[in-house]
Amino acid sequence: MVGTFTYQPVGASLTPTETKLESRRESKTRFLDAALHVFRTKGYSATRVEDICETAGVTKGSFFHHFDMKEAPAMEVADYWTEAVQCIDHLHKYLELLFGQPAKEAV
Repeated sequence: MVGTFTYQPVGASLTPTETKLESRRESKTRFLDAALHVFRTKGYSATRVEDICETAGVTKGSFFHHFDMKEAPAMEVADYWTEAVQCIDHLHKYLELLFGQPAKEAV
């Protein structure tokens, strides 16, 4: 016999638990991106859970799987945004070190 291959679906190297956790993380990230967008567009008070779900392309049931109430993603979005800004700041500092000159301020 010249080589035997067995079919292995994409992602099969991950255990079912790892795959599920990764999918859940992606879903939650989608919610946070959508919430950030909707909060910035409509304002927090005018935003409904349905607006976030529609923007994220997921069901309201999925929203409540991740969050207990509308206020929960608002707090996580603040943390999410802070983390993103910190990453940009670190990148900015790295580029300054790399090129030996201050980077221009973004407006």
